[in-house]
Amino acid sequence: MPNFICKSLNLRSLPFSYNESEFIAIANELRDGKKTNTRLVLTKIKDEKFLIIIKKRPDESYLIKGDKILKPTNISILQRGLSDFKAAFCEQIITNAINQKAKPENLAFNINEDELSIIAKHFSAQNLAQANFNAYENFNKFCLEIGFGSGAHLLFRAQSEPHTLFAGIEIHRPSLIKVSKLASQMGLKNLLLLNVDARNALSLLPSNTIDKIFVHFPVPWNKSPSRRVLNKQVAKICDRVLKNGGVLELRSDDREFFDASLACFLDLENAKIKIYKNRSLEIISKYEKRWLSEHKDIYDMLYFCTKTSQDLKSQDKDFEFKEFCARKFLENFKNKTFKFDDFFVHLEGVFLLLGENNFILKASFGGFSAPVTSYIIAQNNQAHYLKTPLKTEHNLKAHEIMQQILTCEIL
Repeated sequence: MPNFICKSLNLRSLPFSYNESEFIAIANELRDGKKTNTRLVLTKIKDEKFLIIIKKRPDESYLIKGDKILKPTNISILQRGLSDFKAAFCEQIITNAINQKAKPENLAFNINEDELSIIAKHFSAQNLAQANFNAYENFNKFCLEIGFGSGAHLLFRAQSEPHTLFAGIEIHRPSLIKVSKLASQMGLKNLLLLNVDARNALSLLPSNTIDKIFVHFPVPWNKSPSRRVLNKQVAKICDRVLKNGGVLELRSDDREFFDASLACFLDLENAKIKIYKNRSLEIISKYEKRWLSEHKDIYDMLYFCTKTSQDLKSQDKDFEFKEFCARKFLENFKNKTFKFDDFFVHLEGVFLLLGENNFILKASFGGFSAPVTSYIIAQNNQAHYLKTPLKTEHNLKAHEIMQQILTCEIL
């Protein structure tokens, strides 16, 4: 993340605008009833809101950096915000890791989770049977690749099958930017890219819409299994979103991870699975080439969906908060975790804004296998998320608990 260190910091009263940046408010972290050396600055450029973190160091200098949770969709916006903050408030710059000449990222293929769900609906059997479904009438199949990395396999598939629409999901943003540039150079018209957690994106997809899911060489996370992209819950979701006759293709060089993933799919009712060892494919990545040169075994699993799943239940609930007593919440606040059968809520910290009992709350919540971290801003006893969470079942459950926490019903 871009950052810089300065010796002197002179914060004017906020809100304050400089060039494109609007610095809206500043919040001081509160821990055990005392302010710490960490502050948040709520910042806005055009329609993008994000947070700048100020950390006072032991040598009395200041580390200024962007917050990872609420970072802008385009990193060049954060670069501009930090540059404007530096020019407006900072003196005696010690280090500078901001690329002031950074160009806007090429994200022509980039979409979000909600857009993916809307697009996927066009590929249900019912809609495909219709004569016309707008922008996607030239495609007869819809496939996903989870964790496309260098993009070698994804780009090969998209180029080889122009009448199939491909969506690639990748949590590592530099990989997405690189593949987006390559796809533009190749002139591809059948590719979508998402910089999100695949586990959350899959949970929002409508049932019976995906023809094939590729999961090639994901990080095995053998020391932290909860971080794996495949688990029992994700296996059930993949089975739901695949069409009757659809296929999930897992490819891995890690036997421990492969066996654990295989067990998740074997637990599904009437599972139909094929397993291969050292199977050759038309395209291999540079990492696979290296592993093959080291004589490592490659394991493949093909899971075949043999049923039509029920439609995903519509979620009528939302993420709005009722009015509450902010003073009472702050008096009772503690860093605490609330665990339930299939979700949790963890209160990470609170930051005090100017004004009586106004604050920003940082919290993690959701399903155990796909948690999210979010900020809630509270002013005048009213609260809202700085960025609305995805409308997943676990996030909605966690939101209900968050409401009870704010009203001190269970705090």
